[in-house]
Amino acid sequence: MRGFSLITALLVILLVTTLGWGLIFRILRQWEMATQVKSQLYGFVLAENGIEYARTLLPHLNLNSLLVGTDGLPCEGLSGEWRSPMSFAQSLRVDPATWNSPCDDGLPAHDGEALIPRGYQAEGGHFFLRFSNNPEETSQIDEDYIVLVRSLAIVPDRVRSPFLPSLKNPVALD
Repeated sequence: MRGFSLITALLVILLVTTLGWGLIFRILRQWEMATQVKSQLYGFVLAENGIEYARTLLPHLNLNSLLVGTDGLPCEGLSGEWRSPMSFAQSLRVDPATWNSPCDDGLPAHDGEALIPRGYQAEGGHFFLRFSNNPEETSQIDEDYIVLVRSLAIVPDRVRSPFLPSLKNPVALD
């Protein structure tokens, strides 16, 4: 009888310990999700700020020189996401403070000098802009004074997920 109560007590302790660890992991996961939601919302605000920044720049820029970049040469071999400052997959993993665009076409520039070559750094995040011509025209020459702008915001995560360690950034694209 005494052996039976000892086994029962050990099983109860094991059950309570398992439930405790399960509760701890659940609380940590909820905290991680709350942090990511906050970062994602901040990313949306940064991307909108990028659009407003582009709107204030546009009247002061020469559209044709903006579309071909500071070097005046079109970039070759662009991927399908060439209208965005960088690919979405890359933006999830990149360190935004050190990223440089391999292509200068469509990056904000004035008098041959890039205005924000490494994106705009705000407190807690970055936004990157790229202007492109509308699809009805060639990519280097604007004829109708219509251009598209994409603003990509990256907010580096302070908390890394142990389940997805390669994903480092919540990203928003406007």
